[in-house]
Amino acid sequence: MDHVSPSLSFQLLMLIVMDDRHSSGSTGLPKPIFQTHSAALRNYAKNFNLRGFITLPLFHAHGVSCLFRAIHSRKQIYVYGAHLPLTAAHLITTLKERDIGIFYGVPYALKLLSEREEGLKLLARLELVMFGGSACPKPIGDKLVAQGVQLISHYGKHTHDLTCTLPVADDHVQAPRKQGS
Repeated sequence: MDHVSPSLSFQLLMLIVMDDRHSSGSTGLPKPIFQTHSAALRNYAKNFNLRGFITLPLFHAHGVSCLFRAIHSRKQIYVYGAHLPLTAAHLITTLKERDIGIFYGVPYALKLLSEREEGLKLLARLELVMFGGSACPKPIGDKLVAQGVQLISHYGKHTHDLTCTLPVADDHVQAPRKQGS
C-alpha cells in the first residue's frame, strides 16, 4: 500500500476507497460501486440499533452492510449457517430461540415463513423485517403486512445504503416499536 503513509491526514484517509462492491447486473453487466471509508462509516452509523438475524450471504452488499451496522451499533447479529438448507423449520427455530429485533432476509425466506402460521406470528412480533436481494412478490408482502409485520424493502443497486430503505406499504408501516435490546 504505497499510497498510504503515516503522513496522510485523517481527512485524506477517509477519502480512500475502502471496498468495491458490484450491482447485481439485473440491468446489464454488474457495475462497480466504490465506497470510501467516510461513506462506509456514515452508512454503518445508520442502523436501527436492534439485535438482528440475517439470512443474506455476507458477500452480498446488503448482507455485509447489515453485519457492519451491527458491529457499529454494538448489537448482536445472528448469521444463518451456510451449511444449513434454508427452511422454515431452521428459520423458526432461530427466531424462537433468540431475542431478535430485526430480521434481514431474502424474499424466499419470507415466503417460507409466511407459509407457516408460527412463522407469521414470529415475524409479526419483531420490530422490523427487512428484505433485499430481489423484489418481494406482492401476495407475500401483502400477507405479511396484513398480519402486522413491519416490512421494509431494501432492494436495488444500492442495497448497502439505508438511505434507499422504504416501507413496503406506508399506510401499514409505523415507526419501529421500542425494544430493550
